[in-house]
This record gives sequence, C-alpha cells and structure tokens, in this order.
Amino acid sequence: MNDVPDLSLNTLCGLIRDRALGPREVVDAYLERIEAADGVLNAYITVTADEAQAQADESERRHRQGAALGPLDGVPMALKDLIDVAGIVTSNGMAVRRDAIAETDAEVVRRLKAAGAVLLGKLNMHEAAMGASNDNVHFGRCHNPWAVGRTPGGSSGGAGAAVAGGLAACALGSDNMGSIRIPSAFCGIAGLKPTNDLVSTRGMVELSWSTGTVGPMTRGVDGVALLMSVLAGPDVENPRSRSAPVTLDFALPDEPALAGLKVGLPETFSTAPEPEVASAFEQALAVLSELGAEFRPVEIEGLEHSRKACLLIIESEAAVSYGVHMDDPAVAFAPDIRQQLDYGRALSSAKLVDAFRTRGLLRRRVEAIFREVDVLVTPTTPCPAHSFDEAGPKELATYMALANLCALPGLSVPMGCTEAGLPLGLQIMAAPFRDPLVLRLGKAFEQRTDWHLRRSESRT
Repeated sequence: MNDVPDLSLNTLCGLIRDRALGPREVVDAYLERIEAADGVLNAYITVTADEAQAQADESERRHRQGAALGPLDGVPMALKDLIDVAGIVTSNGMAVRRDAIAETDAEVVRRLKAAGAVLLGKLNMHEAAMGASNDNVHFGRCHNPWAVGRTPGGSSGGAGAAVAGGLAACALGSDNMGSIRIPSAFCGIAGLKPTNDLVSTRGMVELSWSTGTVGPMTRGVDGVALLMSVLAGPDVENPRSRSAPVTLDFALPDEPALAGLKVGLPETFSTAPEPEVASAFEQALAVLSELGAEFRPVEIEGLEHSRKACLLIIESEAAVSYGVHMDDPAVAFAPDIRQQLDYGRALSSAKLVDAFRTRGLLRRRVEAIFREVDVLVTPTTPCPAHSFDEAGPKELATYMALANLCALPGLSVPMGCTEAGLPLGLQIMAAPFRDPLVLRLGKAFEQRTDWHLRRSESRT
C-alpha cells in the first residue's frame, strides 16, 4: 500500500476498475502519504479526510454493484484552493478568505463528482494566484518534492507538489501566464493549460477573466487526456464558455503517429534558456525528429512583447477582481501582491490599450503561422526550480504568455533533468481547440523517453 501513491493515474484507474484495489484502501494510502510528507512539503491548505473516506466508501459500493460512474470513480484528487467545493473554504491563498466557505460546487467539481472522483482537499497556492514561487506568507511556503527549499513553481505550486510527491493522483490548477505549466515543469509532471474557456471557470476565484484557464495536472499525458474527457465541454451557465468547432476526441492512440507533423520553433523570445535547459531541449527535438516530426523556424513579430502585454492585462483585471479587498484597510496583502494590484489600478489607458493591441496583433499572426505548422514547441521555462533564497527570474513565463494571450492549448511534459537532478519541461502549443493534438505529441514523446517515470522520492 505504501507504493499506491506512486502509481500513474491510468494505472490506478485500471487497478480500481479490475477490483485489484478498492477505493477506500487507495484513499487511505494517499491520506497516509499526506500525513507523512505534507508536514515538510506543505502542499495542502485543507485536507478533507473524513469526506474523502465517505466518498471512497460510496465508490466502493458502486464498484461492488457493477455501477461505477466511469474510469475516475474512486480516484483521489485535489484542487487548487481557488476552486469552490460546497461546504469547504476557498481561500485563494489569501488571509481575508480563511473563512470563505463556498455555497456551491464549481462546474469542474460538479463534473468530477459526477464521474466519481474523490476529493482529498484544497491545495496551497501563491497568494491570490499572483506569483510563481508559492512562497505564501499566510499559509506558508510550499516546497518542491524534488528538492525541499526550492520552489515548486506557481501559482499552482501546491498542485505540482502534491502530484509529484504522491499526495494526490491528479490535481486541477489554474493558468493565467504559466501557472499550470511552470509547476508541471519544475515538479516533473504533465500539465495542460487548455484552450481558453474550453473548460468552464465558473465557480472559481478569477484573477484575470480574459487570460485565465483551469486544467489538469498529473503523472503522464494519458492521465491528462482522461481528465480532459470529463472536464471539457460547454457550460450553459457560463457566458464565456465556448464549444469546439468540431467534436474533440481525447482518447489517445496507443502509439501516436507523428510522421510529417510540422513543428514550429519560435524565434525572438526576449529571454534565452539556461545552458542545461537548451541542451535538454535540443535532445527533445532529436527525439521528435526520430518520431517523424519536421521542424520549421517561425518568426512571430511582437513575440518579445507577449509576456509584458499579458502581465499588464492580468494586473489591470486583477485590480478589478480584488478591488473590494484593495479598498479595505483591514485586508493584509503581501507587499509584492499589493504592489502589483496598485500598479494594475493605476495603469494608464494608453498602456492598457497597447497591451490589448499587442494581443490582437499576436492572435492574427499566430493564426497565420498555424496555417503553416501544426504545433509550436519551446522549453516550458528558461531555468529549473530556484531556491527560495534566490530571487526568481523576472521573465520565467517568457515562453508561456503567448498561449494565454492567444487562447492556445499549452502542454508541459518532462524533458530532462539538470545535473543537480531538477526536472525540466517541454512545452507544446497548438491552435485553439487542438488540445488533443498537443496531448498526442506529448504522449509520443513520453513513449520514447523515461523522464515522466522518474519519481521525486528518489531525491528525498
């Protein structure tokens, strides 16, 4: 039972389906791991042990009766603590929300419950989802399972740490400018920022409504695809929800074919990757070439401004989202969060208009590029996870902002490790609603490498 939390999501689903493992014993194994490891990692803000065991018992009965709700029935998962679950606090990583008990389930939670998933709890995050270190002054630092004392990334750092550390079989995070993909890269797992509004954000505390998404994080692309088959699709009660122009099939082939796939390699990013990242990326490209991919350098005019434009939009919309708290002198924000919010509120109309203009131009240019190539591939981050004692790189999200600005699906999968043993991520992007394509490419890459099979426990 000590090994159960180290299984991939799809392996776990199969063992539960075949009655080799019962949902209750699986949940108890995860709760035991949380008890043993979370005192160090601090991945959870709230652990819902009693509720999880009750849900597991109900799942156990369904499996005995041959009435399982689907492959996720009985699988333990956790949620970034900005997603509402009825009767449970949604803190959003903010001190002022310590007692903010949700009245209803978020749409993604409703869908997961309908599929039989078991909720282990709510996960630590960067305060107000406005940062990439998960150094939360109110709920404590969340540590990277590969190297305690280093960041797991953010803002969905608790989700990355929980999945990598075996404290949840899978998790949901949110992504406004890399907040799923950064912790996925830093923690050596797979994470998808879906096409904007393909997965409903209704019932979440939103930082930025025009850039934000919610998506799955787990070990292995097959697990991401399984979760997307449950999460994706229109929400009639969410006016921003979008239907895909075609039916999306998230069932991945056993051996995805990549022969002739046109892979674009973007140029003119404002930040170069560190040498170990660049080396791992070159090796990743060699693997894709062996699989039949064809590479084309692509020039995206204005790409070097994407991170700044995305950040300006986020800061301005966050100042609206959190305006009521900004005006309350009793609300304590961490100094860096307050500074960002004040900056967003004070933004001139000229700067904001320029940011939205940049987004519009990039969207048209990227649309044209995707008529020439099938996917874009970059490193996920320009560096590995840094120590909490170091200042984080200012342009950590330099390769990721494009996906948020242009509503692209963006997947991060493990592509290597540094000499110090820190994971590195490969990012795959495609045109809107081509989420299954990035997953297909990610799975093909996993089948030729073993980075996704390595476990953080080997580092502790």
